[in-house]
Amino acid sequence: MKKILLTVLVATAVATFQAGAIIVTVDQVAGYNAGDGEFNIAPVIGSGYGASDLYNNNSGGLGFGTFCINRSVSIIVPGQYNATVIPSGVDPVSGNQISVGTAWLFLQFAQGSLAGYNYTPGVGRVNSAYLLQNAIWVLEGQIGNNFADVFLAAAITRFGSLAAAELDNNQQFGVGVLGLNTVTANGGVGAPAQPMLTLLPDGGSVLILLGMGLSGLAVFARKFRA
Repeated sequence: MKKILLTVLVATAVATFQAGAIIVTVDQVAGYNAGDGEFNIAPVIGSGYGASDLYNNNSGGLGFGTFCINRSVSIIVPGQYNATVIPSGVDPVSGNQISVGTAWLFLQFAQGSLAGYNYTPGVGRVNSAYLLQNAIWVLEGQIGNNFADVFLAAAITRFGSLAAAELDNNQQFGVGVLGLNTVTANGGVGAPAQPMLTLLPDGGSVLILLGMGLSGLAVFARKFRA
């Protein structure tokens, strides 16, 4: 009986993942954000997050800390959004691929190992979030490089120049984009919202697919019965 149930759950999760139809809650938690990043997205999508990047949103749901890559679209938090994992790292709004510098910085942040990032909730983490969000915006061409930023400096050092850090990631690191859209009154996909960064699921792990799919399991079941 357990084997049959697991098979059904896996099949459902895989189908949900392939359809890209998961509903997430986007929130911001005091002590973790400076107006923009960090955002908290629940449930956790992808694998490889460090414990310091996993924390509860204001409703008690476990999520991961992340940052936006496009300032041309807005987002209202807290809120629920249709989410689609884009492994190629292409921003669904602009059509641009995330930079290698952005992917490198976010991977380290999400793993809890980004040098100079204060992971202790409070003023220190708020300041770190402000600087990392700005660094990402520079690397994504959203703002100019007109201020001193320790994380941007780290990316420039790692890749040799700002121009090199701004080159397309081309999946050199396991970081993708989470495309977000509003949820319409009938549960459909609405207008685009700010896309966020996400670690990608382990391609060999069914459990990761389950983690992604189970958040939409109830919705999927209702649609199937209909």
